[in-house]
Amino acid sequence: MHAICLGLLLFALTPHARAQSDLPGPFPLPAPVHAVVTTRSADGQPILGILHGGGLDAQGHLRGAAVALATPTGTVLWDGFNRGLHPWHLCSGRFAGKDVLLVGVRKTAPFDPQEAPRPFLYTVKPGGAGLSKVWLGTSLARPLFALDLADLDARGEDELVALEYGPTGRLSVAAYRWRGFGVEGIARSEEIDGACELACEDVSASPGKEAVVRTARGGRYTFLAYQLQGEELTVVARVAVTVGEGPVQWRLVARSETDPGGILIQRGAVQRLLRFVSPS
Repeated sequence: MHAICLGLLLFALTPHARAQSDLPGPFPLPAPVHAVVTTRSADGQPILGILHGGGLDAQGHLRGAAVALATPTGTVLWDGFNRGLHPWHLCSGRFAGKDVLLVGVRKTAPFDPQEAPRPFLYTVKPGGAGLSKVWLGTSLARPLFALDLADLDARGEDELVALEYGPTGRLSVAAYRWRGFGVEGIARSEEIDGACELACEDVSASPGKEAVVRTARGGRYTFLAYQLQGEELTVVARVAVTVGEGPVQWRLVARSETDPGGILIQRGAVQRLLRFVSPS
């Protein structure tokens, strides 16, 4: 349930995705480390999933990276992911009744010779000995831009959440559930002007998590928080901020019993915590 968008000046790291500086050392895998998530193996052992290595091409796409598995103390258990799949995204969650890793890869497909981002789902083998295929998706309903896992309706299992291109070239949010041997789309938002990033976390008073979409117009960012209500994706909260020019970092701050949650914006050493408000 973690999103990391690479090749952009502004990026998001949810609280469940740990930075490289938080990793237990020593860590013998090739740098850089792009994302670290937590999951469980088929025999119930806690496992770290690590997206590492590779580099950005001229289009800003991560290429030649790999996914490794390690113990919570940093002992590498497996590092055999096919780098030719060019993984660019890693998150974890509960989907299809299992603890899974969702890996965004970039590859061709049997009936699509054009290289494109695609969603692959895996479980972790007992003892962290490797990955077992759950679903290797050639596509979703529309061309994929970003993806995550999150329980958007508080039913106890995550939806696969995607930011996808629509007919006009603008992006919209879509939610998918597991249906037997694949995924089925259950809801889609309207197309969102200026949408460019996706991250999921519990940032409102409503039960469940929200799919937060960042939009950008000039130096002003708007964050829209969507929840799944019945078969509709509805904006339940929003916040806007003027950030000006230059690189900005942001991350979602999860709601807790003592904190309503929000978005932490950082430019250099300066930080601001923004609170979501009702969209009305």
